Amino acid sequence: MNTWVWSIFILCLTVNSSARSSVFKSEALRLEQASNKLSEKILSKKANPVLIHDLEFTQDVKTKQNPSPANAKTILSLLKLNASRWEKWKSPNEEPFILVDIAGYQVFYFEKEKRVYQTRALVGQASTPTPVFKTEINKIVLNPWWIIPKNIVMTEVLPVLKKDLNLIHEGQLVVFKEMKKGLRKVSISELKTQLEQPAESFPFIVKQRPGEGNPLGNIKFTSKHPNSIFLHGTIEPELFSANQRAVSHGCVRLENPVALAQWILKRQGLKIDLEKLSHRKMNSEETVIKLSKSVPIYFGYWTAWADNDLNYHLREDIYGLDKIPHPAENSYVSLNSRTNSR
Repeated sequence: MNTWVWSIFILCLTVNSSARSSVFKSEALRLEQASNKLSEKILSKKANPVLIHDLEFTQDVKTKQNPSPANAKTILSLLKLNASRWEKWKSPNEEPFILVDIAGYQVFYFEKEKRVYQTRALVGQASTPTPVFKTEINKIVLNPWWIIPKNIVMTEVLPVLKKDLNLIHEGQLVVFKEMKKGLRKVSISELKTQLEQPAESFPFIVKQRPGEGNPLGNIKFTSKHPNSIFLHGTIEPELFSANQRAVSHGCVRLENPVALAQWILKRQGLKIDLEKLSHRKMNSEETVIKLSKSVPIYFGYWTAWADNDLNYHLREDIYGLDKIPHPAENSYVSLNSRTNSR
């Protein structure tokens, strides 16, 4: 590829750094500057065309050695794509805010554009991915009931209930019918009759009581989403030790949710005994803490990032969303690497 084409490609990535001040813009700027740095190495033909950090290519690219300039352009496109993912959001004017890094399996809390909290996270698996969106947290719920989503009721709960009703008899699950004046508890006989029908016609709401078997753990951060996507605790802490943590139905489970609650409540000025919060028994009653001011939360998907030295790092494209066009042929490649966390 001639120098003029590469120069145009670099020019397209150049941005006005004086306009960049927020967290989102800073992340985008570093990616764009890392792209420029990589392009300059290729243009100057110094050393190898690309420096790769633990990168493995799929069969579409085939080589695990230093890639050719054509494959290097694919990586440049990936860096540009991830910069655009930051840029699509307006700079958060709200303070503070929460950032969910889906592909990085991490959650951050920012105050005055500084990261003051970080924890490992479990995100949605490929078949039930955590979506990219922005919403607000308006409540913190201690020992939450779990309103089981309809798709999970149909595929996981009903097959169990059709075999036996022990979970109902033991009180772990409670079935309700939605009425004009609220919810009415469904009787065992009414439930048995309905279980004889196809799962798709199941009209009831199923809830799981707070307790040691509740997948939400002992804390939930309530936010608005049509498919009930939110942050919560977990009863499977051993899963956080894995490098690949895309295991949930779409919600995001936090390794240390209590610390996040502490930061939020401190900023809200709410006088709550945080020591009791961290040692609260999971079988006690649900308690809802309403926030005086909602906290913005951003769910984002980034498969590349750049450090302060403008070295780039690539992550596994766990949801197959990158779809970078291969410059040498009419096909798409997905660059997969071991996850680099920060």
